[in-house]
Amino acid sequence: MTNTAGCDSVVTLDLTITTIDVTITSNGSVLTASINGATYQWINCSDNSEVSGATGQSFTPWESGDYAVIVMSGTCSDTSNCEDIIVDGIIESEAENYVRIYPNPSNGVFDIDLSEESRIVITDAEGKLVYQQQCNSGRNNIDISFADPGVYMIRITGHEINKVSRIVLFE
Repeated sequence: MTNTAGCDSVVTLDLTITTIDVTITSNGSVLTASINGATYQWINCSDNSEVSGATGQSFTPWESGDYAVIVMSGTCSDTSNCEDIIVDGIIESEAENYVRIYPNPSNGVFDIDLSEESRIVITDAEGKLVYQQQCNSGRNNIDISFADPGVYMIRITGHEINKVSRIVLFE
C-alpha cells in the first residue's frame, strides 16, 4: 500500500475461515443433519421452499422429493447438498397416530394431515368451543382466522387416533 506521501507499507491480515459441517445422513426416510446444537431449516430442493415446521436436527418427509437443510451456527450458515428421499407409505405403527398440524404458529389458516377420518374440536384456553368438523383422511384445511391470537387446544378423535395438540395463533 502507498500513502499520499508516496511511502509504502505492508499490511498483514490473519483470516480464519470457520466452516460448518452441513452433511446430512438418511436412515430410511429420516434425514439428520450431522452438526449438533445448531439451528436448522429443512427445504424442498425442487423450489427451494422452506418445509413448514421442519426446524429440528432430524426431519421425516411426508412425500417423496429432494430435501436439504440450512444449518445456522453462530453467525455462520450453510446449506447441505440435496438428498433424494422416496416415501413409500406410512409405517403401520405410525399410521395409527398419524397427525400433522402445520404451520404452527399460524395466522389461523392451517392444515391437518390425518391417517383416518377424524373429528376435530378446537377450544380456547378457557375450554370454549371455537370450531368443530368431521375431517377426512389426508390433508384438511382449517380456517379459524376469526379467532383472537392465543393458544388453542385441538382434540382429534378417530378410530385409531385420540390426540390433543395445540396451535398458536398470531396476528
